[in-house]
Amino acid sequence: MTKLRRNERCPIHRSLICCGRAAAIPRAERPAPKYRLISLGTKLYPDGHIERTPAALRARKDSLLRQCCPCAACGQLFTEYSQVELAHRLAKGMNGWKRDDSDSNTTLMHFLANRIQGSLDLDVYLKGYWKPEHCKS
Repeated sequence: MTKLRRNERCPIHRSLICCGRAAAIPRAERPAPKYRLISLGTKLYPDGHIERTPAALRARKDSLLRQCCPCAACGQLFTEYSQVELAHRLAKGMNGWKRDDSDSNTTLMHFLANRIQGSLDLDVYLKGYWKPEHCKS
């Protein structure tokens, strides 16, 4: 037994509303988008925060390295790519609920220093927890 498509008339009744089909429900207006794509892999949300895909974050890290950006904790330039990590000045929060990957909120740090920073804001980490041995390459 074949089913009639939604916009196909019934050959018996010559109607769109018959044989157990309900009237077509009008489509609701499209809700406002949750975010706007501002570039490939970069989403801008209505509250102003920006989220980037892992590939876009890697591109941001490479861009900062090409600009010879030093470590935000110790101020030294990097010698090995494996020791560099993209860090956030304002913490992302648990599970990234307040994540902001904007250019003004991202910087470079040594791998270990960034891992020890964890979910602390950068200025809180530097004032109370940072030690020079966190940045040894």
